Amino acid sequence: MKNTMSKMEYVLTQLWYSLLAILWFRSTCFTLLYNLNKDKSIIVYWFIVIITSAWGHKLTYKTKRNGFSIFVNAVLPNGFYAILSYANYFTPFYWVLIGICVFLCVTLGVLIFSVKPNSNTDMLKLLKFRFKRFLHGTRNIVAICLVVVIVSIGTNSFLGNPMYKTNIQSSTSVFDSKPWTVEKQIDVVEKLRPEIWGELSRCEKQAVLGTVRNIEIKYLGITHPVELGFSVLEPNTLGEYRENLHQVVIDLKHLDSSPVEDVLKSLLHEMYHAYQHEQIKVLEYVPKEYQQLLMFSNPIEYAEEVVNYTDGDDDYFSYRMQTLEMMANNYADSGCTQYFELIDKYTQGEDDDV
Repeated sequence: MKNTMSKMEYVLTQLWYSLLAILWFRSTCFTLLYNLNKDKSIIVYWFIVIITSAWGHKLTYKTKRNGFSIFVNAVLPNGFYAILSYANYFTPFYWVLIGICVFLCVTLGVLIFSVKPNSNTDMLKLLKFRFKRFLHGTRNIVAICLVVVIVSIGTNSFLGNPMYKTNIQSSTSVFDSKPWTVEKQIDVVEKLRPEIWGELSRCEKQAVLGTVRNIEIKYLGITHPVELGFSVLEPNTLGEYRENLHQVVIDLKHLDSSPVEDVLKSLLHEMYHAYQHEQIKVLEYVPKEYQQLLMFSNPIEYAEEVVNYTDGDDDYFSYRMQTLEMMANNYADSGCTQYFELIDKYTQGEDDDV
């Protein structure tokens, strides 16, 4: 593809679409780099954007001023950052896509460099020409693959599709007769011990938490299944409960790197949010005169706070002081302590035998 735009038109159009791509990526896909805080991650992101955009613009400014070059230059910086920040959590779909991309780039290189030159050809000029063709071709292939990656990540984030789900099917307290208690599931629950937890794979940790999720459903009396997923959440978000999907999502970085006590507290916190929403629903069936009873004071406050919920990014202090959050934190703290006490209780005989 050759020039289809004037130089000024190309520069202005490139700036406009690059800005749109940055805004879209920052609002849907941006996350922290592994072991870096938000400020450092943003610095790395802008470094990649500036270097990659400048290089792409220089490569295409003279001979390839067209819409496809603009697309490639807008996609590459965001795609490269997505690879750096998400690669540790990629599902097989993404690795297959990357494998296809590498295969196509290698095939292109073989096709370009394997053509036998004429005997009177200047080899240096020919190699430069072929390398330039290879460079443009690989940029285009990589851009197409990366746009699939970031669009997939952004779409899943928008739709609430977690990257991973526990392989333990969700229970419901009403219809499930299985023994979802710490005592009956002690073979799984005891894997929460720090010395065992640290040796588990990511999939095994997810299975343990899936069992804990079912114990909580049974204990709290939640009347519907609660899906448990794991994904890369927004910066500083360890977990979240999505009421419209009946879904708890735990941050993958949190799962991989935080102490087991903190991960367990995050799950218990979000499960208590599911219970709080059940309490709110109960109010719909309670006559107004009975809603004045003390037993309904918390659910009434929950319902008011859900309507006027304060997010932690907006006002962290107000967020923490909401009754919804304080009660969930209290439950998580006490619940975590009780889990480890029960683990010690139900495994004490085994320890004594050893």
